[in-house]
Amino acid sequence: MGLSSIGYALHLTLNRKVLLEDRADPFWLTLIPMAIGGSILLAAGLMFEERPILSAGLVGIVLCLGIVNGAAAFLLWTWSQRFLAAADNSLINNLMLVEIALLEVLLFGQIFDAYQWVAIAVVLGAITVVQLRRR
Repeated sequence: MGLSSIGYALHLTLNRKVLLEDRADPFWLTLIPMAIGGSILLAAGLMFEERPILSAGLVGIVLCLGIVNGAAAFLLWTWSQRFLAAADNSLINNLMLVEIALLEVLLFGQIFDAYQWVAIAVVLGAITVVQLRRR
């Protein structure tokens, strides 16, 4: 997990540098890592998982999630790094963790322990404090 965090931090830092210097298009900075990661995950899935039974509905869901929720969202995220400060991007990234947890509660009935709710409150509190101090 530590290596993943370091890699992600390096990725974001290099992306911001390249975007701020206007040396690359956000489209390519999104497409290349997604294509590499997607290929690796597809290969692993084909090697270790049972073959899915493809239906029109399943293909539609995968395409929708891949194109709309994946590619479009990551393209917007990469594009935003050109205009938002690093602190703003960090706040958005941290807020996303809270959003995912709360969606899990609302959509899937996930039940959190008290310490998990405390952690969510701490993250929201920290984001709020940072935002209020900047004003």
